[in-house]
Amino acid sequence: MDPKNMVYKFIVKKLASGELEEGARVKEQYLVNNLGISRTPVREALVELASEGVLIREPRKGFRIKSYTKEDLVDLFDYIGLLTGKCGQLVCSSMRKIDLAKMRFLTDSMTSAVENCLYNEYNDLFVDFHEVYLLKCDNEFLEKELARIRFLYLGRISLFFDESKDLAESYHEVNVVNQELVNLFEKREADEIRFFLENDYWTDKKVDRYFKSE
Repeated sequence: MDPKNMVYKFIVKKLASGELEEGARVKEQYLVNNLGISRTPVREALVELASEGVLIREPRKGFRIKSYTKEDLVDLFDYIGLLTGKCGQLVCSSMRKIDLAKMRFLTDSMTSAVENCLYNEYNDLFVDFHEVYLLKCDNEFLEKELARIRFLYLGRISLFFDESKDLAESYHEVNVVNQELVNLFEKREADEIRFFLENDYWTDKKVDRYFKSE
């Protein structure tokens, strides 16, 4: 795994566990000690993530995790919905049985992760689940934008949660929605897939609920 992805995944896990929060400083030595890689690739990874909008670089102070306003997240969800919806529509007819089987396997694995309270593993599976269809998209612009957006979505699976319910139940509800998406792919419903991802999956209602819970 390249250093950028190592740093990214490490920060995601720390955000998910509550050990890091938005706006927190990310020190190079902290990453060196925890990831077992030298300072130079760590610094290069931080610079690259800052250029992609994941981190904020402050002269003579280092890096901190970018904070998002409600308006930022509404815009981000709208954009993710448009990109993933279009991609899902384009690749629908090229999804093979093995692709659908992998998506089913990943939803089953996410269920198992929830049942065993393996939430960091769930987050990794969540990314793998969406990449089954996103990586099949041969539109160069969409591919580049989706890669960039993936980093901007840093550790924000909690936006899918209903704060009135416990953590396991919230994760389970997200997975039910994932299963609905697989069903649409199996039915080859290209237009319905696009509508679902744009309007039901990546909906700003989740952002509203997230901010009301704070």
